[in-house]
Amino acid sequence: MKLIFLLTALAITLSIPAIANVPTYNFNDYYQYGKEATKLAQRVKRFSVKYKYPLEYKTDMDLVETCGMLCKYSKYSHFDKYDLTTTVLKESRFNPKAFNKKDGGIGLGQLTKIKTWHKDTLFWMTKPFDKDQNIKGMIFVLEDNLRTYKQKAKAIQTYNGFHYRSIVYRNDFYRIKERLKSS
Repeated sequence: MKLIFLLTALAITLSIPAIANVPTYNFNDYYQYGKEATKLAQRVKRFSVKYKYPLEYKTDMDLVETCGMLCKYSKYSHFDKYDLTTTVLKESRFNPKAFNKKDGGIGLGQLTKIKTWHKDTLFWMTKPFDKDQNIKGMIFVLEDNLRTYKQKAKAIQTYNGFHYRSIVYRNDFYRIKERLKSS
């Protein structure tokens, strides 16, 4: 009986994704990631102006805070800050309240298939419009895709779903990422 209990406890512990255990981004993190976040936010704004890619954030501080979260959580991921920033750019244009009526995408990362694919492992995600939880959920889905497909490009491609347009999504993703890095 004890063995079954221990195995169940171990399975529950292992099912919580590592990114969920990372402390929530707060004001103190701004001192650690503020300079990096500000530079990333400036790149995003330059990219937006140069390539006429409209953004949908409320204030500059809101953009810097989101970039700070992306910088912090990229340290706990196989995806760098530019991968995460490009995903947010493509999916929601930095609008934390984005909602896609067509497929049900929610928040910065436009998380759609939570209820069916990752229902058991994303039980900790109670507020999908919360920037912090949504970014962590987005990273979890990307990491899960990476574990499944063993290739970063395939993980990014399948983030948008499993259809013929996912190759177009991946190519567009890398084009935006290179332009963002050079902005």
